[in-house]
Amino acid sequence: MKKKIIGSLALFLSITTWTAEASASDKNKEERPELVELAKEETSDYMKFLAIFLREDFYHNYTAGEYDDSALLHLYEYSEPANNTEPVDVIEGEKTLDDGRTATWGFDKRETEEVDAYIESILGIVPSKNKKDYDDNRYYEDGYYYLGGYPRGYRVISPQIDEVYQLNENYQYIEFTNYRAIDMAAGPDEPFTRRETWTDDDKDEMYQEKTGYVIVEQTEKEPGLNLLLYRTEENSLTSEGIAELTEETIPALEAEKYEDFRQEQYWSEDMMWAIQHDYLNGYREAGKQYLKPNDTLTEAQFLTVLFRYMGDLEESESKDGWWAKDVYQLAEQYNINTKGSLDNKSAAQDSISRGQVAVFLASIYEEQLLSEREAVQWMYDNGLSTGYENSDGTNPKTYKSYRAKDTLRRAHVVKFMKAFDELNNK
Repeated sequence: MKKKIIGSLALFLSITTWTAEASASDKNKEERPELVELAKEETSDYMKFLAIFLREDFYHNYTAGEYDDSALLHLYEYSEPANNTEPVDVIEGEKTLDDGRTATWGFDKRETEEVDAYIESILGIVPSKNKKDYDDNRYYEDGYYYLGGYPRGYRVISPQIDEVYQLNENYQYIEFTNYRAIDMAAGPDEPFTRRETWTDDDKDEMYQEKTGYVIVEQTEKEPGLNLLLYRTEENSLTSEGIAELTEETIPALEAEKYEDFRQEQYWSEDMMWAIQHDYLNGYREAGKQYLKPNDTLTEAQFLTVLFRYMGDLEESESKDGWWAKDVYQLAEQYNINTKGSLDNKSAAQDSISRGQVAVFLASIYEEQLLSEREAVQWMYDNGLSTGYENSDGTNPKTYKSYRAKDTLRRAHVVKFMKAFDELNNK
């Protein structure tokens, strides 16, 4: 059967949709995503994670990728690492005020590695460090951050986890209610436990401050969660709203982490799909992430995307040696004719052509090696390409109009892969 190589495609459909259920007794009730029951230890971990953002009323309207460096560093200033470790040095800063007076304060000098590691662990991004003066209170210079000398004390808070829903394989939607101590010396000894376990005195010392919801990505790196979206509102999302988040907002949130991602481009939706499923990775430069949709892909890079899609690279990525070793071993197993090989690593770094991509996709789908001309016709017959237009606006769909020798941009590759996925799901 020609589609047997895509046997794990069900795993790729991680964005789940939900439908409304209507009954005589509850005709307006929407079916919600899977409700997650957290164990005691997990509940405490989730509370501690939310407390990072609730400790200072600063991240009440966070969306991944939208905060500048100053805001990211401000978050670190109120963190437990900043509270529990000594800075490299304390520097006296000064500024001339509008009235001519000079104001002075202390800056905590921190190593960038320490700060970046913490911010990346909870947000999945790091400050860009592309300018010295972020604002009056914090800046980067010569390998160090200089952070404002804020008071380290803060009131006890306790984010109570109301509901957790599994939106897809990696993302969760969490509704919470935050409680804050009346004064600095008040609050339960163990605030990261369920409110039901508090003593009467504990309850008297805490007040309900706010409610809200977050969307988090589950990760393997401590603390195991990255914040993608955070909203403080009186009313949490409806079931219909959660489903909308799953289908539309979540892929966009992931894509917005990249500096050069743009909505409403011909490649936007296909790029979000590729990012969502980890088929295509970006580049990190100067603390920022880029997709580079107009760059070309090498043969080795395209094979990596292809075999990620097919599920073959998940457990077999090389831990040592040449990074593309596994993809070329897989190419041999699938009897794909490649220019590069384990013995010709130089050719593996050449930009891949439209013709090569056609041969790879068609040969894998048909389970037999096709010539380039046969593969181009297969692309037309199966709706993966229409080729280039003539001057009169028509698509002749010939071998010549396909331009098999042209190189492919990353944006074109994701469109081909998305079309290939749709073909396999017919």
